[in-house]
Amino acid sequence: MGTFSSVSLETKYSNKIEEGFSHLKDVEHLLSSYKQDALVFRLNKERSLSTQVTLKDILEKSKAYHTLTQGYFDITIGSITKKLYHFGEKEQIPTPQELASASLGIDSIHVGNKEIRIENNISIDLGGIGKGYGVDSLSVYYADIGITKGQISLSGDIRCLDR
Repeated sequence: MGTFSSVSLETKYSNKIEEGFSHLKDVEHLLSSYKQDALVFRLNKERSLSTQVTLKDILEKSKAYHTLTQGYFDITIGSITKKLYHFGEKEQIPTPQELASASLGIDSIHVGNKEIRIENNISIDLGGIGKGYGVDSLSVYYADIGITKGQISLSGDIRCLDR
């Protein structure tokens, strides 16, 4: 996910650390807006995709967080981070006029049981939730296979397992 990560588990589960990194790579493969074969990248480009469970889950959570924060959390900020600022590429500061005309709108994301669709000019950027989602997903994966002690760190998103 373009950052440092670490997984620490009890010695008896050290053989599961590599599986954890593989799991995180799978999550990144779904959520990246940089990797051309990732679902979010494809959704931004193609405007619709068949519904995939993980992508549906994170989009629904993102929409709920948007409501809970009264619009401050907004994954449609991709129209700024990707199209105006060019985050991670040849970065530039958008003008106030460009920012004012940016296409934003959480209601422009349509999540259905068969299709996920975004309206024209909307671009999704999961940078505000993706790493945390990855950490949470890996902690559930480990719990499901009986690992209850350890630490998962993905940049500033950290989960300590102790059940």
